[in-house]
Amino acid sequence: MAGTKVAVAIGIGGADGLPALQGAINGAKLFHAWANAQGYTAHLVIDEDDDVSCPQLNQRLKSALNVAGGITRFALYFAGHGLIREAEQGLWLLSDWRDAGRVVSVEALRRRIAKYNVGQISIFSDACRTLPPTVDIADMTTDAVLDPPGGGQALAPQVDKFVAAQDGDAAYMIPGKTPKDHVCLFSGVLIEGLWGANPAVFSRRAPRTITSQSLGTYLRAEVRRRAQTTRANSIQP
Repeated sequence: MAGTKVAVAIGIGGADGLPALQGAINGAKLFHAWANAQGYTAHLVIDEDDDVSCPQLNQRLKSALNVAGGITRFALYFAGHGLIREAEQGLWLLSDWRDAGRVVSVEALRRRIAKYNVGQISIFSDACRTLPPTVDIADMTTDAVLDPPGGGQALAPQVDKFVAAQDGDAAYMIPGKTPKDHVCLFSGVLIEGLWGANPAVFSRRAPRTITSQSLGTYLRAEVRRRAQTTRANSIQP
């Protein structure tokens, strides 16, 4: 499809008070590299050197979305710690989530993105979707993060969501021999599929073509299969 394609890859490996997730940073780098290779204008947002906060992410997202003539496809990838408050209400934790008292509301962010001139949105979320373990965490303020454009009206873009875990379930990071080898299970399967390295990702109706439907089918089956043999040595994000 012709037009401007934009991708933002977010990897949060150092969320306050939680286990480090180098695999989240590695996953964001891999997604960023894939997006660049596919002709996306790709932006990488990671906390490898500095923390990532809601205001900082807001600025990075606005910069990515303010494209003259609009965006045909917008891909948003996140890897890091996550929670769920209610059904379908996924939450992402940025570097300073505990001190800031804020967590990213994925659905609210999606609605804000839709106010920009975007034809299609794909969200890839490699994070747990478990319930908050304490009342204090459950009471965190949810944040849409992204400022709406001036006078923007919500459009009705096509939306595809690919998540590492179903409501109430955990996602997993698989430690490697060194931190550079750590990989989040979902992201490893996702990147392999996006590159077409696994024949199972291709559509049966359109040979050598990866569609949203064929990618979703592949992820559900392959993530489940690999999880059965790797969870014992994994870390929950």
